[in-house]
Amino acid sequence: DQLQEHLSKLKRLAAERCHRLERSKRLHAYMREADEFEAWIGEQMQTASSEEYGQDYEHLEVSLSAV
Repeated sequence: DQLQEHLSKLKRLAAERCHRLERSKRLHAYMREADEFEAWIGEQMQTASSEEYGQDYEHLEVSLSAV
């Protein structure tokens, strides 16, 4: 009887740990995606604020093909 109680407790604790690990995994994935998105926004801001765009048509085509 006591063995069953210990086994039940162990299973419950293992399930709780698994749940915490899953939450941690989702949080880390979210943070990684947020960092990547923030970097992308920085690149877009730099591109948008560039004074080099539109000097002439050919330059614009080359610049757009790089994006």
